[in-house]
Amino acid sequence: MFLVIKVSPLFLFIFIIIGIILSSSSLFLSSSNKFLFQPLNSSLWIQLAKDKINKDKLEEAFQILQWVRKISGPISTKRIEIAELLIECNKTDLIIPELKFVFKTDPNLRKTTIYLLKSIYGENGSKLLLDTTDLYIWSSYLEIALNEGWLEEAKEIWHQLSKHKNNIDPKLFKSYVETFIQQQDYQEARRAWDLFFPIQGLLWNGGFEKPFIGWGFDWKIYKSPFYQIKRDSQKAFSGRYSFRVKFNGLPPDRDYVIAEQRIALKEKKKYILSAKGLTKGLLSSSGVILEIYDPQEEFSYGKTSPLKNLDDWKEYSCKTKNLNEDIIALLRIRWKATTEWEIPVYGTVWIDEIYLTEFDQEENPKDGSEGEEEQEGEDLPFGEPKEKSSEESPST
Repeated sequence: MFLVIKVSPLFLFIFIIIGIILSSSSLFLSSSNKFLFQPLNSSLWIQLAKDKINKDKLEEAFQILQWVRKISGPISTKRIEIAELLIECNKTDLIIPELKFVFKTDPNLRKTTIYLLKSIYGENGSKLLLDTTDLYIWSSYLEIALNEGWLEEAKEIWHQLSKHKNNIDPKLFKSYVETFIQQQDYQEARRAWDLFFPIQGLLWNGGFEKPFIGWGFDWKIYKSPFYQIKRDSQKAFSGRYSFRVKFNGLPPDRDYVIAEQRIALKEKKKYILSAKGLTKGLLSSSGVILEIYDPQEEFSYGKTSPLKNLDDWKEYSCKTKNLNEDIIALLRIRWKATTEWEIPVYGTVWIDEIYLTEFDQEENPKDGSEGEEEQEGEDLPFGEPKEKSSEESPST
């Protein structure tokens, strides 16, 4: 037996129409009605705001953007679009919160936010991002400033960050120092370096009590298959460590820069460079010397006599000439080439207590181990040094 239900034609017609409406609303809804079905679709609202702006209906566009700001959520690209449209609506005073949000949450858009602010407010506009105590924003901005070469801005930001020394990222510190060294602004680089590694006197780690970190104003070590370098705790003139070079068949008839560090020398000053040396099994007419060298002029301002044939610690020293200007020189530990062929060099050299001091012209070095005065013609947090082959070291 079948149950038969009679349905009126009118009801059937209404039912069909409702089905069509639910399944194909986009066929007849206007673009404005779509927002009733997708009220949180920020892309649709942004497009509508753009349409209003194109029709010069700025107030209506602004009202729409106010809604979009509430519903956009943490989507940085949308925030950038909102900021750009607010500019077109002449509401530049409202873009700072949007851009701060983008700058803090999206590393890929940080540079975009800075350039956007600079385009509106001029070169100092980007500082509006820094109107905060958020050190993360300051650090992020400093990283971009260094990469973009905005050195004056970088100095200002570093000055603020340096008040919070314990919160500075070691990588950012290294980048700051190395950037200003590359720009030959050694005064600024040294000022930053001293924040973490205050230098007593004119040299850093002249007693080799600190581990090598290999950048900045530390010792730069050059690696070679002909010698091994280490901080030696078995032999030291004073303290716990000395600088040891163990030779392993070094061809003696060429110069080898073994280690060097940058030093600042002042105009119209003279200096005494002194160090303690010790050798064992070193058979050569030459040896290791200490030298003050100007890489710009390729000129040696002074060097000690070679360290050789020393069964006990002995002081070596040299004087420099007067300087005509302030310079950044290199204090080098190097092998001095022999004047003729000799057998390869074996043996060990220890160096300790390197000092560089200013002196009056009437003063003399402490002993007779003075080199030629050149004629005209604790643990550290920043890792190990970057070493490279001595084949790549500067020629002397």
